[in-house]
Amino acid sequence: MTCRLLSTLLVLAACASSDDPQAPAGLDIGATARVMTDDGAFEVAESSSATVTIASASAVLRDIELDLPDGETCAALPPDAVVAPVRCSEDKLHVDGPFVVDLVARTSSPSLDDIVLPSGTYRRLDMRFEPDGSDVSLSVAGTIAVDGAEHELTIELPIREDARFESPGGVVVDGSTSLLAHIDLDVVFAQVPLKECLDDGDLDVIDGAVHVTDRSDCGEVRNAIEEALKESWDLDEHHHDDGEHESEHESEHESEHD
Repeated sequence: MTCRLLSTLLVLAACASSDDPQAPAGLDIGATARVMTDDGAFEVAESSSATVTIASASAVLRDIELDLPDGETCAALPPDAVVAPVRCSEDKLHVDGPFVVDLVARTSSPSLDDIVLPSGTYRRLDMRFEPDGSDVSLSVAGTIAVDGAEHELTIELPIREDARFESPGGVVVDGSTSLLAHIDLDVVFAQVPLKECLDDGDLDVIDGAVHVTDRSDCGEVRNAIEEALKESWDLDEHHHDDGEHESEHESEHESEHD
């Protein structure tokens, strides 16, 4: 079963997945945007309102950490409450990566499907963007429309930042729920000055394509993305009956398309 959440910039939610109280509570990480094209790409506006179409996006996460519920410590958990690859240290759960997450397809390698979290009310989750092997932890491919012309766009950056999710009330996790962490690309790209960098000559169109890397003169792109990710964002609780969430996700994008 696949859970979908239309979120603010970074939202963590609990999504019902099973009536079996022993079923694993997992993690679902991905991205969303208000507009989705007919071929499944996200369409967003950057800081100068130039249209960016995102066909693919992936992130490398070094690890994921969750504060244990209600001030608990590892010593208070039952012996079988923490199942590998999750481990517990003092008052935190750790899921060690690296994980390569396809933000559009909402899949991960290795998979996060079998992650089991102890039941309780979680109030904070952190996931660390950090390169592993190559010097890239965020890759985006698509197009950008500037001054009536459409150019291919690739972004490959060594983002090193924690994305944090918090909620005073917490998100309840038990055997029937999974935690969702989704990045709202509308909010992220609204801060990214791609057109401004093109106008200023800090980025160039070469053979019909714009390439943004850490070697580009436009360091503002990396700075804007890291600033967006490191904000503290609300946790939210989100429960659906089987099948309901998928239709809501699709109808939301369809309504934006009309």
